[in-house]
Amino acid sequence: HTIRTVINLKENEIFENTALGHVLRMRQTGEAKVDFDCDSAEFDNFWRSYFDLDTNYSDIRKKAANDPFLNYCCSNGVGIRILKQDSWETFISFIISHICDIMSE
Repeated sequence: HTIRTVINLKENEIFENTALGHVLRMRQTGEAKVDFDCDSAEFDNFWRSYFDLDTNYSDIRKKAANDPFLNYCCSNGVGIRILKQDSWETFISFIISHICDIMSE
């Protein structure tokens, strides 16, 4: 399955993601194209929702354009998607990101 997005991988580099018992390998094949290594049913029943691929973020940015703060946030967060993680996964991701941040200082 292929979607058009950018996940900042080097071209043809493989990224593996595990979420709620599902494993997905992704490969960026162009500037805005990513191949998902799963069948259509798993993509539609799990990964589409997990990566929030049905939300139109362009519409959200247009609605936020009237608010200076939200407009600033949207312009600095282009490409960011809201993951539909369970609470445990969100907590662990938060801890790991902060540990990495502390180690880089």
